[in-house]
Amino acid sequence: MACTWESFISRPDRRVRWLDWNADHPLAKGVWAEAGLTLALEDWLSARDSGYTYCGIVEDGVLVSIAVVWTYSHHAWEVAAVRTRADHRRRGLATAVVSFVTEHILRNGRWATCHTRSDNLAMLKTAQAIGFTIVAD
Repeated sequence: MACTWESFISRPDRRVRWLDWNADHPLAKGVWAEAGLTLALEDWLSARDSGYTYCGIVEDGVLVSIAVVWTYSHHAWEVAAVRTRADHRRRGLATAVVSFVTEHILRNGRWATCHTRSDNLAMLKTAQAIGFTIVAD
């Protein structure tokens, strides 16, 4: 999927912010734990070194929704790793974080891309709500 300025539909939410690599590691660990995974600080920082930048929404000291910008090439950056805690879904939080990172990508002059499985209807709906369209491989 891809999004351009022409198709982008901003869904701003003042609660979305960039995550701090050191201070927010405990919050990120909670997101990974909900998925049954562990997140060591070394792995978290390795993601940064691999071109990932996370944003999220924190409510009551809990990271409830998260997305990442993956700067995988000079021309295109990916919206990836979108997750919302199960008890916070269907509130527009994923749409807010995806909008935030997509706008960041476009403001930096890059092509915004997003890959997901064809049966991931929630992510497809979220991406399409802010202007992503399906493109041929």
